[in-house]
Amino acid sequence: MSGLNESHSNPIVSELVGYPDEEQAEMIADHYATISQLYKPLSSDDFPEYENPTNFQPPKVTCKTVEKAIKSMNKKAAGVPGDVPMKLISALSNLNSIWL
Repeated sequence: MSGLNESHSNPIVSELVGYPDEEQAEMIADHYATISQLYKPLSSDDFPEYENPTNFQPPKVTCKTVEKAIKSMNKKAAGVPGDVPMKLISALSNLNSIWL
């Protein structure tokens, strides 16, 4: 199931065209139910490195680390519609000392 038509505000999936909304919803649910049966469910045995959470140390992230990462990003990179523009993120990264 695919086929986003970017000229419309709603996605158009060619396999669903012509079906009523309720039937489309059922078709989508059936599609994802089929996919969910392709793989075995995950278990904690699949992640032995997390068996002992007392040894787990989250990464240390400072405001300076975040500011440095933001400043190294391409400010002219194209974003996705609805995302915060990189120029704004970059400008706001300079304000982190005010927020703390």
